[in-house]
Amino acid sequence: ESANAAIPLDSIEFSVRSRKAFVLMNATTLGELAQKSEAELLGIKNFGQTSLNEVKQKLRRYGLSLNE
Repeated sequence: ESANAAIPLDSIEFSVRSRKAFVLMNATTLGELAQKSEAELLGIKNFGQTSLNEVKQKLRRYGLSLNE
C-alpha cells in the first residue's frame, strides 16, 4: 500500500460531481477511493464516464487504481 493511499480526497482537485459521489460512498482518502470498482462508481447517481475517467486519471497520477 503506497503512502499516497492516505492522501485526503479534499486536498486534490476533483469536479463537484466526483466530490458528491465520494461523500455518498463515504470515501475520504485516495486509498478508500481505490477500493471502489468502476461498477460501484458508475452506480452512483449523476456519476458517469467523464467522472470515472477523471477519477482513474487522478488515481494513476498517485500510483493507484480502482478495484477490479
